[in-house]
Amino acid sequence: MNGPPASATGSWVGPGWGLRRRIAVALIAGGVALLGVVGLSGSVLTEVQDAQTRVVDNYFAAQGMSNRRFVSWLDMETAVRGYALTKNRSSLQPMRDALTTQAQNPT
Repeated sequence: MNGPPASATGSWVGPGWGLRRRIAVALIAGGVALLGVVGLSGSVLTEVQDAQTRVVDNYFAAQGMSNRRFVSWLDMETAVRGYALTKNRSSLQPMRDALTTQAQNPT
C-alpha cells in the first residue's frame, strides 16, 4: 500500500484536499477577512464622522460669534471716529446699538 498513513487522511495535504479545495478554502477565508475589515472600517468611519461633526459645529458656532463681535466692535470704532470728526451725538448711534446688542447676547 502506497497511500498516506491513517493519521494523515484528515490533514491539509491528505486525500480530499486537492489544489481546488485548498484554493477555495483560502479564497473563502480571504473573503471573510476582507468582509471583517470592511465592516470594521465602516464602523470606524461612522465614529470619526460623528466626532468631526461635533467639532466642526462647535468651531463654526464660535467663529460666527467671533465675526459678529468683530463687526460690532468695528461699528463702535466707526461711531467714535465719526463723533470725533463731527462732534455730532447722532453719529454715536451705531455704538449704542452695538452695546445694546452685546448686552442682550453676551455669548
